[in-house]
Amino acid sequence: MKKYPHHSFTKQMHSIEIKLLSFLFILLLFKNSEAQKINFSALDKNNLKSASFQIIGQVGNEIFIYQKVNKQHIIRKYDQDMLNVDDFVLDFIPEKSIKIDFVKSKNELVVFFQCKKENYIYCQAAVLNYQENKFQGIITMDSVRIKQLDDKGLLSLAVSENKKRYLLYFKRYINDSLFISANIYNEHLIKIDEFENSITYDQRKNVLTDIIIDNEGNYTFTKQSKKKPNDNFELLDIFTHKFKSDSMIAINCPLQNKFLENLLLKIDNMNKRYIVNAYYFSTKRGHVEGLFTAVVKSDDLSYYHQAFNKLPETFKSSNNNFDNLVPKEIVVKNNGGFVLVAEDCFTDVQNINNSWDRNYNSPFGMNMGNVYFDNPYMINNRNNSYSPNQLTRYYNNNILIASIDSGLNFLWGSSIEKKQYSEVGDLMLSYSYLNSGNGLNFLFIEKDNQRYTLSHNGITSSGEVNHISNVRSNEENYEFIPRYGKQISSNSIIIPFYYLKQTGFAKIDF
Repeated sequence: MKKYPHHSFTKQMHSIEIKLLSFLFILLLFKNSEAQKINFSALDKNNLKSASFQIIGQVGNEIFIYQKVNKQHIIRKYDQDMLNVDDFVLDFIPEKSIKIDFVKSKNELVVFFQCKKENYIYCQAAVLNYQENKFQGIITMDSVRIKQLDDKGLLSLAVSENKKRYLLYFKRYINDSLFISANIYNEHLIKIDEFENSITYDQRKNVLTDIIIDNEGNYTFTKQSKKKPNDNFELLDIFTHKFKSDSMIAINCPLQNKFLENLLLKIDNMNKRYIVNAYYFSTKRGHVEGLFTAVVKSDDLSYYHQAFNKLPETFKSSNNNFDNLVPKEIVVKNNGGFVLVAEDCFTDVQNINNSWDRNYNSPFGMNMGNVYFDNPYMINNRNNSYSPNQLTRYYNNNILIASIDSGLNFLWGSSIEKKQYSEVGDLMLSYSYLNSGNGLNFLFIEKDNQRYTLSHNGITSSGEVNHISNVRSNEENYEFIPRYGKQISSNSIIIPFYYLKQTGFAKIDF
């Protein structure tokens, strides 16, 4: 039989090519898994741990971060390598301002600040034009007599997702009524609507979410009610106020003899809907059984849909129930579905007799109703108050992700395992997340070979969880604060850190 050696040679070369391609593919995967790039801002001896800050975001090719240094209000501008290229001193803001908010749009940055003058609270604003690189004149948005305000003593601000509608409001309680006085402004800070509404309200039996506003200028909030002060919440109403209308509309949610806790409200501007999520249980002071979801169409308030979905067993915490789940984010999808992100977190108090008392209340002093403001003006750390008889531990464990379709059916549930606890406050606990468009990436601190590093875990649109890699630094003594991180682009996030007694900022690119 005649042999053709070149055929054998061709097969060998083909085999070598396949092996080489396979090696390159594995190498590429390895490279991508370790491809994070991290840049640290320079440290300023005047920027101590106690300083307040707010990560504003990316403007063009620069990153804006507000800091208060030596009683001065400053916006620091950083390049993509976190080099400080310029500063704005906000000398028009009084030193003792009691609240500052920043709203970044495509062309402008608006700073809102509130201050007390005699018996009034004033809310003022200034606009930074990026092209002119300077702040324009001060605008007085509103003023309110202090005795008219609620126990927060401040006006509240809500901003639409497209940054074209601003809602400035305050609440006051008179007998068994709650009065809401509000103004709506357009993107030029011109008042385009004003109104006053009232609802029945008993501070012992009712709880409201913060008021939020959609891109059309309609606002919404929820009211939970219970029959007795010590009961569970068993009634739910969704309130909406259409732009330019004279009154609010209340939509009652039939809870089918179930009770709710840990409610979270979200506006879905893409699909013109309001989404309510809460955990439900069937008996008073019982254990959480599943997820309650209600949807109202903002352009057709007669449309109402709700569902009760059981939670998967994998969502249970170490105490074998769902009671410690705290909803954190609702990520909406183009198709009308959404992803709910929750965290297993609680506090324990240890007395000197070593018995443990479980506190099932949410450990967070934050209201998740207003989803358009990312970082607080001052960092809030749940530090232990000194007591010779007890020790408080703060736990932030697994991250739980549930996907719900447009018909409110439960599609899948996944969990990212983590175990975090602290006896000196919760500042370094919890996580940051980055939405890449194809999935969610979570960053949190974990212990790796006796060093604390940032763990990077991702979840795909189908619910598959991947541990990608740890974000490592060649430097020691860096303490990241993931919970106050902010996404600035599709593949970049800013995370604050402490280095010894100073505060800095790290930019992580994926």
